[in-house]
Amino acid sequence: MPRPVVFFTHAHPVEGSVILSRTGDAVELRVHWPIDRSTDEWFDFAARWSGETFEHRLAELRERGATRLPGHPGGFADLTAVPGAGRIVLHLATSEAYPRDELRLILPADPDDLAP
Repeated sequence: MPRPVVFFTHAHPVEGSVILSRTGDAVELRVHWPIDRSTDEWFDFAARWSGETFEHRLAELRERGATRLPGHPGGFADLTAVPGAGRIVLHLATSEAYPRDELRLILPADPDDLAP
């Protein structure tokens, strides 16, 4: 099995990260982000898409300024570009329904930075 090729990383200042990687024709998002380090509470999210689906959604982010990707096994990842700021708001949810865990992060990136 081929090894994943990481093409985007955003690290928490202490520990935790947002990682986009590609393995063959699949693109994967993995988020492991601290919520409360004193209690060892973490937000974890993972999703995998075909390269074609990811490229389509990335084009949508460039053109419209926002897109949504489905999570796995559920939930979603919303990406919203902040025009001219070099930032993307990443809103993650573990489920479409409530109750659910949610996390919003500001990524220092333009849509082109997310291209594999």
